[in-house]
Order: sequence, then structure tokens, then C-alpha cells
Amino acid sequence: MAVRFYLVPKIGTGAALDPFRPKYVDTLGASRMECLDYGDEPHFLVAADVSAAQHASLSGNADVAAFPQNLDLAVGANLALVQSELEDRMLPGSWVIATHTYRHVLFGCWAVMTIAGHLYARSLARIFQSGITLNTMMADLTPTQRNHLEDVALALRLDYAGVTGSTTVRQALRLLCQQLPPRGMMGEPFLRAA
Repeated sequence: MAVRFYLVPKIGTGAALDPFRPKYVDTLGASRMECLDYGDEPHFLVAADVSAAQHASLSGNADVAAFPQNLDLAVGANLALVQSELEDRMLPGSWVIATHTYRHVLFGCWAVMTIAGHLYARSLARIFQSGITLNTMMADLTPTQRNHLEDVALALRLDYAGVTGSTTVRQALRLLCQQLPPRGMMGEPFLRAA
């Protein structure tokens, strides 16, 4: 058994009898698991203590992105793939460089999902509402959307002063993420990348 990390789709309607949950995890049979919801976005970050067979079963799904078991490996030649896997899930990926480790990438995922989770918990709002992308400028958001994001920053005691109208959503998230303290899941610490 080994702790492995995955980005998986979200399933469920959010109703009491059909709660939001990571796809495939109901049938995975992992001995231990920790899941982080991406707010109201359609993805989860999952840490699971899995066997080789369980890992093969989960990572074999086309809509699952699996991190390597050795999180201290540099992204290296997989840079374009890693950036694409993140961006496809509306997670900023352009900040990742070849010398970053997968532990750094996990921190980036965890941080954005933490901010999105707080946003949803405080206002039932999504970051990526209709028409909003990572490249949308803050000036193009509604005042309510900007206020919700600023409220989350203040609640988390993050400096929001660098966010202006010409800041993209990608840049705003990155600015806020860089201020969160490093954390981890299931005993694996993540590292914030410079």
C-alpha cells in the first residue's frame, strides 16, 4: 500500500441522498483516503492509500490525472502534460516549470482548491461561472464576483492589494495561493514553489 494523489471528476447532485463525491472512489476500496473538493468546480484532489491494483484501476480512467508515487521527482520532460492536465481542470498550470517537483504541483492544486472551497462555503459562488476562464480579467467579473473573492482573501488573511482590474483570474489565484502556508494531505507535506 502507498499514498497516491489524483485529480478526479466530481459526481453527485449535492442532495442529501446523492452528495458530491469523487468519481470512482466509492468502488476503490482504499484503506485510507482524504478528499479536497474544488469548491463548486467539477473536480476533487484525492489522496488515497492504495494497492498497486487499486492504483492501476483508478489511474487507468481517461478522466483521472495520477501523480507519480515519488512526489520529489522533477516535472522535467512532462512539463507540457502537467500544465495541460491542470489547465484542462481550470487549475492554473502556466506557473509550473520543469524544475518544480510534483510536490510543488500538489501544493498549487491544494491551494487553489482551498480558496475555491472557502469561496463556495462563504457565498455559494463558483470561480468559473459561465464565460469565466483563467484568462478573464478581474475587471470583466461582476462587482459581486470580485467582492466574493476579496472576502475569501480577507477571511484567509491574504493580501489582496496586488489584484487590480487588469489582473487575470489566473494571476489573482496564484497571488493568493503563494500566501497560503504549505500543507499536505495524509501525512505528505506539499511545498510552495517560488
